Amino acid sequence: MSSLFLVYIIICLFGIFFCFFDINRKIGYLIFFILFILFSIIARNSELQVDMINYFQILDYDWDTYLNNSYYLKEPVYWLVSKLLFSIIHNELFVFVLIDVFSMALFLYVVYKKNVSNYFIFLFFFFFLSFFVFFVSIMGFQNIYRQYLATFFIFSSVFLIDERAKFSFVKKNITMLISFLTHNVSALFYPLIYLSIDKKYFKYFLIIVSLVFYFVWNFLDTKSSSETGEVGAGVFLGFLIFLFFGYSLINKFKFHGQEIINFSKFIYLIALSIFCLLLLGQAQFKRVVMIALVLSIYMIYNAIELKFKSNDKILIRITFFIVLIIPCFMFKSVKNFLMVQ
Repeated sequence: MSSLFLVYIIICLFGIFFCFFDINRKIGYLIFFILFILFSIIARNSELQVDMINYFQILDYDWDTYLNNSYYLKEPVYWLVSKLLFSIIHNELFVFVLIDVFSMALFLYVVYKKNVSNYFIFLFFFFFLSFFVFFVSIMGFQNIYRQYLATFFIFSSVFLIDERAKFSFVKKNITMLISFLTHNVSALFYPLIYLSIDKKYFKYFLIIVSLVFYFVWNFLDTKSSSETGEVGAGVFLGFLIFLFFGYSLINKFKFHGQEIINFSKFIYLIALSIFCLLLLGQAQFKRVVMIALVLSIYMIYNAIELKFKSNDKILIRITFFIVLIIPCFMFKSVKNFLMVQ
């Protein structure tokens, strides 16, 4: 058994443990953060996979390449920050460990402020990493690591910034802008921040949704990458719809207040995914649905924590956790990644 796989299993077991026991969140978060740092160090010191080989090589490019190429300038948050770090410390492995640790620390801080339960952060990482690794195997090259980082900002913008706090809407927009400047696909999820309790934003939501779909229709390369990867596109769309059905079932198909907002977010994510599946290649569609799935699990988590009490909540947590981690062990690409030395 590889060290990486061992840490992966430990993360899974702690997640299951925290489904049963709501111990002090500071302790739970600290345990997770230590395990994550260990995972990052082992992963970055293991045999490089396709995606990371290219990221390592690009760090050696001179500054002129970065500053005179629109490919890097249109997503400067990752490219320029990683190059700056490399210029200072001159060690590729340390650059990526540092980015991993800093991005996770920032994310955990925001999640902690939102009072998210211990078990969710273990589930979130377990589920997110598995899909991240899976997508590396089908997409390769430079796309997926930036998307991995951008998803943290999308998630924070949509869910973790309190809508009732001062300047919350400004904070949501700034956070989403950072996501966009990390990976431009984030723009497709911008309309979600206009789905809020304040109904005055709904008309803006409709306008921006129209612009997003117009952009996809007219400007994105259609069918430019049609490979199917390990699992067909229909399976991913089906899983997203399955999660939506689970959310609806937890709420007994009755929605009020924030539940209506989350219901609407689910509908948008499914509609966006279907639209991208019809117009884009399967690789691009999977890139979109990956983020949609990550966003979906938080809405289900939130419904579980609000709707169930005591023993019922524990049972539903465990069911939710197991349903989400089973597919992770079914992906051959995930197992290959975790078994590298």
